[in-house]
Amino acid sequence: MKYVMPLFIVACVFLAGCEGSKLAVTPTQSLSETGPVSPTVSFQQVHPSKQTKLDQYVTAKIAHHVWKNDPENIHILDVRTPGEYVYVGHAAMARNIPVKFQTNQWDAEKSSFAIKPNPNFISQVRKYYQPNDTILVMCRSGHRSAGAINMMADAGYNNLYNIIDGFEGDTKKPGCGCADVGKRTVNGWKVAKLKWTYDLDPELMYLEK
Repeated sequence: MKYVMPLFIVACVFLAGCEGSKLAVTPTQSLSETGPVSPTVSFQQVHPSKQTKLDQYVTAKIAHHVWKNDPENIHILDVRTPGEYVYVGHAAMARNIPVKFQTNQWDAEKSSFAIKPNPNFISQVRKYYQPNDTILVMCRSGHRSAGAINMMADAGYNNLYNIIDGFEGDTKKPGCGCADVGKRTVNGWKVAKLKWTYDLDPELMYLEK
């Protein structure tokens, strides 16, 4: 049985003598700046498809909070496709390195376009990040980012946190009596009205050369 420590991220404090920029945790402090957000994201609260081998998780609100406290040392990585990053919008400070690409082939089983892995994902990660950097990883709703984190962990990165509600968040489930069933109005970076934009910075975009 593996041991999992709940993640109480409420402040970004870097301890003398620690290697890298690992997030320190202070369970007695509050997240008053971000509103009524639980400071606990434990293994037991995360859907299995969003879990990672590092078992380190944050919500979009917590991610924004810790980034705002130390933007020089906290990195936001967006692993969605370039199309999502450009046309759906993105966190203003997030770098886009897609873990997968959308193809023009239709996947009838999934009722969506098929996707294929980005063979240069890890090499691009290494171009911008050191193994001891603290990186908060997001996709649309926390699934692809989990896979990306596992790949990065295998490549030697350890200070990785999955933003479990991603940029657009989870879909509203049937049975709630809501008019927006199936729409992404539950949680996520965009729904939380955190800092996001359509503006494009070539320094943060994924550009093939």
